[in-house]
Amino acid sequence: NLDISLCLDKKQVPPSKILGMNEGVRDLAVLSILKDFFEFISIFDFSENVICPSTGTFLERKSFRPKVEQKLPSELLKYYRFNADGSLRSKKLNTLSPVVIQDVFDLTDNIARAIDETELALLKSKSLETLKFLEDVFSEGKGNCDFRVLFSSKVVFNIFKLSIYYPTFLL
Repeated sequence: NLDISLCLDKKQVPPSKILGMNEGVRDLAVLSILKDFFEFISIFDFSENVICPSTGTFLERKSFRPKVEQKLPSELLKYYRFNADGSLRSKKLNTLSPVVIQDVFDLTDNIARAIDETELALLKSKSLETLKFLEDVFSEGKGNCDFRVLFSSKVVFNIFKLSIYYPTFLL
């Protein structure tokens, strides 16, 4: 019973608050979000944790082992352990791949299962490189620089490369 359709009638869509912002403030807000994203990716311990988009959190991988899964948060547990008809779900989340990100709709599916150790290392290094670049932008007072100039640079190049190889992270 989840409606994820998009409204095509612009009159029914309320205006975004960010559009009313001063352009420099808006650009700074977007840069700050990007900086936080790349910082998260560069320092996150993928070997010990599972990203759970449905709860907006991450959990330890060991929480998904069959003998301890009952300790998962209650809002996650009922959907992870049981099918819609109430029967016990036999499929479990495979936590053996280097990156584990639960599918929002099927909590037993790892949408990042194709990322191997080499690709994870590249993802982390490119994220760190982009983070350092964005930190330089902030520290040099260029946070309100022209967005088009900034995004014709290293940031957009790295985002583009990451989106090709790791579309999961940009959902």
